[in-house]
Amino acid sequence: MQTIVKTLIAVTLLAVWSCASAPVERWRSEPATQTIGGPGLRAVLAPLKESAEFYVGFRLTISNEGTTPLTLDWDQTRYLHNGRDLGVFVYQGIDPATIKGNIPAVVVPAGGTFTQDIFPLRTIAFLPGSQIPKEGRRGFIPGILPAGENGILLVLDRDGQATRQKLSVRLRAETEPGK
Repeated sequence: MQTIVKTLIAVTLLAVWSCASAPVERWRSEPATQTIGGPGLRAVLAPLKESAEFYVGFRLTISNEGTTPLTLDWDQTRYLHNGRDLGVFVYQGIDPATIKGNIPAVVVPAGGTFTQDIFPLRTIAFLPGSQIPKEGRRGFIPGILPAGENGILLVLDRDGQATRQKLSVRLRAETEPGK
């Protein structure tokens, strides 16, 4: 019996020691947010961790400082990774049937602000209908954004004139000694 107790204590101490000294990976964003401005427009892209140590998406804020409505074209707006187009974004409440070319546009009225947490379609996993919780979760689980340049090609329309704006941040993992 003493041998078993000693073995359990040794294993427990080894586990605690190995966890305490294990390197910790901390994700960083450079810059912390990206902001662009132009005539009648201010857009901010901020990476999201959503209660995790790693980044899973972005918070997009568009302020229409113009005198006419501004339309965000979700079908043309793209997720960019290291300069490559990797598809569309999804967000809370999106109908999966609309993702293939029918994502409803968002109209930001003159003087208005639009904010949405968005996630690259490429990095999410949809939950089966029976596993969607009644509160909170959106019917999908966001995945980890990869290291490197991550951003958005934002496609906006004002008075029939489409503009494309790129916003991006560089995400990287730093390994720190364990605590």
